Amino acid sequence: MSAPDMLKYKVDYLVTRPQPEMRSYLSSLREAVTAELSNYPSVKTVTPSQRQILDQVLNQRLEDTLDAHPNGEEL
Repeated sequence: MSAPDMLKYKVDYLVTRPQPEMRSYLSSLREAVTAELSNYPSVKTVTPSQRQILDQVLNQRLEDTLDAHPNGEEL
């Protein structure tokens, strides 16, 4: 999918969402862009063993979040 098509797809989806949800999404996006432009937080260097632990923790949290979601089995 091309970048313009992806953008249209996202906008078409966003306009179907409740206004508070859309505001929250846009606020998060604004914070992310601001952080990226100000180089905050700074990049952290991790060792390979730390990376392995971080990956395991992230994967477990993602699984837990999906399991707790009402449509978790569909996701």
